[in-house]
Order: sequence, then C-alpha cells, then structure tokens
Amino acid sequence: PAMLDWAERRFRDERAALEVMCLAGDEPREALLRERGYEDRGPAENLRAYDPAKSRPPVPLPPGYRLADLTALPDPAPYIALERTAFNNDYIDERWFRAKTSAPTYDPTLHVIALAPDGSVAAVAHGWADAARGTAEIDPVATHPDHRRLHLAQAVIMAAFARLAARGVRVAWIGSGPEPNPSNRLYDSLAPERKWTVHLWSKPLE
Repeated sequence: PAMLDWAERRFRDERAALEVMCLAGDEPREALLRERGYEDRGPAENLRAYDPAKSRPPVPLPPGYRLADLTALPDPAPYIALERTAFNNDYIDERWFRAKTSAPTYDPTLHVIALAPDGSVAAVAHGWADAARGTAEIDPVATHPDHRRLHLAQAVIMAAFARLAARGVRVAWIGSGPEPNPSNRLYDSLAPERKWTVHLWSKPLE
C-alpha cells in the first residue's frame, strides 16, 4: 500500500493512469489492487525460471558463426547496432550503452553474443547475475533480422546458462511478451522449472 500511495502521488500530475504489474493468481495483491480501483487489463508478460545447470540438448551453430562475449569487441558500436535494429528503437545509442554497462552488476563476460561469418553481431543473451543470492536475469535476448531462424538465440541463451551456472547461479529468469508472441516457443523449449503469467493493472489518476 505504501508503494502505491507514493506512486499515485508522484505521477498524479504527469500521467492519465498508473499501470502496475502483478503475477496472475497472486490473490492478496490482486485483491489490494481491486480495492484501490485498479482494473485488470489482461496478460502483459510471461515470466520463466530456469535451472541454468540443467542438461539440455546442444545447439549447433551454422557454419562460420561463433560464440563470444563483449570482451571480444574493442568497439561497442556493432553491438549497439544489433539491439537498435532488433528492437527497432532509436533510443538505443552509445549514451544508452554507457549507462547500461556502468551498472554495478554488469559483467561483459556474461554479455554473450553470436558473431556472424563477416564478424557482425548476430545475436545476444545478456546475463545479469546476483552471485550472493544465486539468481540471475537474462535480458535482453535478441537476434538481428538478417540472422533469424538459425537457432542463434537458443545458442546464446545456452551459453549464458553455462556461464551463469559456473558462477553458482541456481535460478535464471527470462521474461517475454504475452501470447501469441513467437518468442514464447523458444523459451518454452528450454525446459523452464516454472512459468508465470504477469497481468497489467491500470488505475486512472484524477
């Protein structure tokens, strides 16, 4: 309640509505949101938990492709171009990259990439580890449009899993869009331990 109080005050003059996320089936929080005037707008995300050490079938790379991490790139510009193109988002630029990589938990060796035969960055699965708690998130996962349908996303995720497991991570989280987002087929194929649906709740701010 205190968090919602603060958010409603903070954004009252800036937004027409406040939106929050809640796991489907989290009855105490769902009840609280209803009592406060929030409306369930339906699924907004899928969330999966993985055991990164779990045995999974290997993913062969196409000829000429190889796995690396961001330590292999003296210039981050090709990586920035991958994310900007994959997500069609001009906000992703050098300034964004510097801010992201200045995070205290950033580790370039967990920033796994697939390099195409011409040396361009074809795909990424970026691991963020909290070694003290044995948990991690993989975000983002992306493949350049010119290199899709080659199982590169699956390959970089598997490589990220292996690196996270070597650091003692026991649970790795990956979020994805709601159905029918095609990425869900990939994430389900990686044998998650658990899966949740996250709903978007909205309340007008008057």
